[in-house]
Amino acid sequence: MTDSPQGPYDRGRPPGHPTPYGGQQPGYGAVPPPGYGMPHAQPPTNVLAIVSLLASALFFWLCGLGSLVGIVCGHLGIREIDRSGGTQAGRGMALAGLILGYLGLLLMLGLVALFVFGAINYSDSGDGY
Repeated sequence: MTDSPQGPYDRGRPPGHPTPYGGQQPGYGAVPPPGYGMPHAQPPTNVLAIVSLLASALFFWLCGLGSLVGIVCGHLGIREIDRSGGTQAGRGMALAGLILGYLGLLLMLGLVALFVFGAINYSDSGDGY
């Protein structure tokens, strides 16, 4: 058996005996293993970011109004998140709401243009209906 140096917490233990659980005894200066301790609290998600994403996702059920609400709430939400100094989360959610809102707005404008183009061509066709 080889003699190992004894630490301040190994005083009553014969030389060569390992500490319980294979590690350093807890005491002053002992570092807890990773993963222990109080979990870090997540900052709350900005409400406007949530509204932006939901309104933009519900584009078809809100007849295009969801895109406009999503765009406005997305811009306001991103501004609030940036000004909060890290106390609010949800920037990605607000950005996704903005992107979906602008895509829904483009789709709505495309459908209106298609409707107007079809109405003009239908009236010029001379079918007489």
